[in-house]
Amino acid sequence: MAGEHTRIALSALALLLVMLCMNVNAVTIQQHSAYQTCVSSQTCVQLTIENSQLTGSIPPQLGSLTSLTHLSFWTNQLTGTIPSELARLTNLQIMSFWSNRLTGTIPQELSVLTNLLKLDVAFNMLIGTIPIEFAALSRVTYLSLHDNRLTGPIPSELGVFTSLRNLYLFDNQLAGSIPSELASLTAIADTFLCTNAGLCGNVPTGVTVNGNYGHCQPDPFVGTQLGSACPTSSPSASPSTSQ
Repeated sequence: MAGEHTRIALSALALLLVMLCMNVNAVTIQQHSAYQTCVSSQTCVQLTIENSQLTGSIPPQLGSLTSLTHLSFWTNQLTGTIPSELARLTNLQIMSFWSNRLTGTIPQELSVLTNLLKLDVAFNMLIGTIPIEFAALSRVTYLSLHDNRLTGPIPSELGVFTSLRNLYLFDNQLAGSIPSELASLTAIADTFLCTNAGLCGNVPTGVTVNGNYGHCQPDPFVGTQLGSACPTSSPSASPSTSQ
């Protein structure tokens, strides 16, 4: 019995050591040398800290680094919300927070970032709707919001993204019909909408719901109600113009 207790104690100690080793290099954004260098210079154009075990939240103070064109915290352990202060980064072309633990909604204030080409906040825990104000982001070529907890309809306003090549909305909780305005996305190469249980109705002519790389293969409608009539109480796509 004593030997068994010793084995259990050693296993628990080994697990604790593994956990400590995993966190020994964990730092916040503010503690990272790349951030500190940017703050010191106030003229850096790129802040990229990827796969670095970052913890804590995204500091609102990033909004003061107005020279930034690239901001990426790809694959970290960031928590908290996306600060609306990032809307001050009007030169920004790339914003990627892919694979973190971010919560809250996608700030509609980001719609002023009209130079944005890529917005990737996939693999987080974001809630709420896709902001219709994003219609102002007409230069975006890559929009990735998949693997979150987004609800509501797919905004018809996305149809103005005539340069959009990649649209990834799968694995959310989106609902309603697919807006016919998405047929205007003539530059589109990949569109993934599957695994949104509330999507329903017919797919509009000219709209592709499964891209070239087969994420939703073999059934592009998997996890949806596409092809079936929408319930009368189901939300529909937002209007193209405000009243």
